Amino acid sequence: MDFLEFIEHNPDIIPHNLTIGILNAKNRDKEFGFNLDLKGYLFYIKFLWDSDTLLQEILIKPKGISISGSKYLTLNFHSNRYYPIWRNIIHLPFKINKLRIIDFSTERALNKILIDGANKELDVIINKVHSDIKIQACNKVSLEKILANSIEISQVNDLIINDVNSIHNSLEIRIINSQSTFAKNLIGKEFRLVGRTDNTTLQHSKFVNVRLVEPSFNQITFFDFDLNDFSIEIGNKENLDGKLTLVDSNITGVFKVHSCRLGSPSLPQRIIEWAFKKQSMYPIYLDIRDNRINPVKVEFTEVEWHYNGILKNQKYPEGKRKIINQAKNYYINNDDIYYTQLLYSFEKNWYYRHHRFSFPLTLSKWSNDFGLNLWWPLLWMLLFISIESILILNLSWNCYDKLSQNWGVFAHLINPTHSTSIFMELFEGNCEPPLFYTNWLPVIDNFFRILIAYSIFQFANAFRYKFKLR
Repeated sequence: MDFLEFIEHNPDIIPHNLTIGILNAKNRDKEFGFNLDLKGYLFYIKFLWDSDTLLQEILIKPKGISISGSKYLTLNFHSNRYYPIWRNIIHLPFKINKLRIIDFSTERALNKILIDGANKELDVIINKVHSDIKIQACNKVSLEKILANSIEISQVNDLIINDVNSIHNSLEIRIINSQSTFAKNLIGKEFRLVGRTDNTTLQHSKFVNVRLVEPSFNQITFFDFDLNDFSIEIGNKENLDGKLTLVDSNITGVFKVHSCRLGSPSLPQRIIEWAFKKQSMYPIYLDIRDNRINPVKVEFTEVEWHYNGILKNQKYPEGKRKIINQAKNYYINNDDIYYTQLLYSFEKNWYYRHHRFSFPLTLSKWSNDFGLNLWWPLLWMLLFISIESILILNLSWNCYDKLSQNWGVFAHLINPTHSTSIFMELFEGNCEPPLFYTNWLPVIDNFFRILIAYSIFQFANAFRYKFKLR
């Protein structure tokens, strides 16, 4: 039943002299209301004053056990139809404020409830109802003790869902552009969160799969969620930071992330993106707080990884390493050289930062940032060559002029396989270097040859990563 169409085509069902009753209620500082019995539906229409604003509230409940009319309840509050019809009846401007639908708990008492709040000023409360629900463009929506196959909520400011169960394990909940959502005690097949949300908290629930479809958010928290598949499909969004937290939750099936930036890049990369006006993907941050998150399979497609995208948690420090390791194995199995090396570097970084001191890890960190930095090894190599050149020049003492005039010989230091004797051959028949120069030259040269060779090796590793080479 379409409530608005019924009123529009049956105006005689509305009591006469509503205007007088509403104005008298204002003078007495009370409310004014009346009942409508419409084919098994009992409507209680109430008008009340808030300062000088007239508000309308509607309560709908079944008159008996079953509904004799249509089991589709439609309430459309678009201003171009709803308000003019009522104003012709009561001759006063008003706002629709609250809608309550309760006690349709008999099995399939209703098939579907359709509500369009139009201006997002309407508060909707639905309690003890056995029906599918579709609501859009409201201020606040509260659903409690619902049994349904399908629930879709879109364009609301605040949403609260509690104690919602599934008919034949087929419940699908879809929430689109809800600014704030709190849900608990839900059981169903699929939970889908689409579009913009500021803060969403989901507790104590069980679903076969959860999907985040092109969401942009500040905070989404799953607490005590038992589910099989979990997927994030983000795509290109404006550059806002969002945090996805999984606490005491159990993922037993597939964990999917598609078209997403995990964490934000370094400052130089952000400057480059800004300079070239490159559209960056919406960054999210994963906060894993439970060791039960152990999917049998992970899938990462079109994911831009950054180490800070997986947050460190003091209560469960292994969560970050666990996700990194699963992602690394995924890329190994898919023969993806670039991301395999990247996740290997993240894994080394995790061990380095968690106080598992290792001399090779420390060298790898400061030489090329675990294979990710191409410039650090070049700078180290130039530094080592400069220091060795200065030491050799200062040790040559009385042969300093001869060595400095033939400065091109220092170019051999770039090649770790050079012979130390090239620095002695310059002096033959021209100059006799001091004895400590002859003794210390091989020591210094061989020591720096090792450091320069290591810098070249680390440069080659970073080069292979940057240009996706084996």
